[in-house]
Amino acid sequence: MIKRLFICILLLSQYAGWAQRMTGYQLSNYTGVNGVYLNPSSIADNYWGTHINVATISLQAADQPRLPLATLPFAKANLKLHGQKLAIKEADVRGPGVMYQLPNNHSVAITTRYRSDLNLTGAYDLINWFQGNTLALADIQRSADLTSDAFGEIALSYALPVIDEEEHFLKIGGTYKYIRGLQTSQLSSSGRFNAPADQLNYAIDGLQTTYSDLITLNQLTLSDALFGKIPGNGHGFDLGFTYEFRPVASKREEQSAARYLFKIGVSLLDMGSIRYKNASSWAVPARSGTLNQLEVQPPRTPTQVRDAVARSLNIVPEGTIGDLSMKLPQTLSIQLDAQIRPNWFVGATWWKPSNPSALAQHRAELITIGPRYESPELEYSLMANYWRPMGKVSIGGHLRYRVLTVGSDNLFGFFTDNGLTSHLFAGVTLPLRARASAQ
Repeated sequence: MIKRLFICILLLSQYAGWAQRMTGYQLSNYTGVNGVYLNPSSIADNYWGTHINVATISLQAADQPRLPLATLPFAKANLKLHGQKLAIKEADVRGPGVMYQLPNNHSVAITTRYRSDLNLTGAYDLINWFQGNTLALADIQRSADLTSDAFGEIALSYALPVIDEEEHFLKIGGTYKYIRGLQTSQLSSSGRFNAPADQLNYAIDGLQTTYSDLITLNQLTLSDALFGKIPGNGHGFDLGFTYEFRPVASKREEQSAARYLFKIGVSLLDMGSIRYKNASSWAVPARSGTLNQLEVQPPRTPTQVRDAVARSLNIVPEGTIGDLSMKLPQTLSIQLDAQIRPNWFVGATWWKPSNPSALAQHRAELITIGPRYESPELEYSLMANYWRPMGKVSIGGHLRYRVLTVGSDNLFGFFTDNGLTSHLFAGVTLPLRARASAQ
């Protein structure tokens, strides 16, 4: 039932093929433990004394061939929107996680997260042929690029105030992450391809591929992801601070989540890397040959497909073996938020990636701004998102009612096809108690 619910909601929105930000939701003063993903300092002097994230899931889908990878939740879902067939391409699963307020407005949080991503460009008809499509492929030049990444994390965050003097309040926070590297792969190919029926003729200009492990692409289970043997591991860090200007803090209602007139936050997210042992690489020069569809059909494991392609190319399937280091998608984030009247805010955030084409989860420079209403039981936002590399603007929003939150980074995608990938986020959180001064 839950799986059907997520699939149905996913059909309702559409957005860009970069990692989504859940902007209005993460700026909220009631976001609790989920605030550490934007700025770890946010949990100090938080409204909630104890806050639990049961699960918050963000999904993207694109108009591309379905690749039913075990590293992508709902990858086998058959989605359709605006006459287009969509495939899941990215998942960000946050939770379980818990935040607890300590004395003197210190706070600690333990969180878990799973991120997986698939980016595929070019040669969609060639991919369909590998999946059993027998329609003839015209003899033309084609290129294809694919990157796939999946990793989990277990994180510990701590935040505390360092200045609390009349109208000035400054808090800092940090997060340490133990990273479980589950899978990474990259493939780039170009050349002439044609298939009259079930035989593929190729004359490639070159083929380059690197992968950590192909087994996890089709045999990954939840217990494997959390506790099983993994091909890679690493470490990551987040650092952040938040300054709040509280000119009339003593006159503000203690039950309010926001005691500031305005605040500014700065955070540096996802510093670190993952090291994969025994990764494989191919570097194939120009050559020609044929491949029979029966060798890769019916659909088989990625390892069997790799072996069939390797035999056709007359190369060693495993290629060159060695260690592979993958950087996390390090990102600078600056947040601004102003209280314009009780419960009403205008917020803005700027994300600046250190490497816009990071292989471990893509990031894009993004600027967001918009209004937000928030209270302990109800909140909603409407955000304008400017994706600078693509020069595109979308409207996003979210709604939280008690324990349930749902939203999207492109509300216009409900009504029109704007050529961008689908996006949904939804979550369940449990606020167990407010801070002592708010009770």
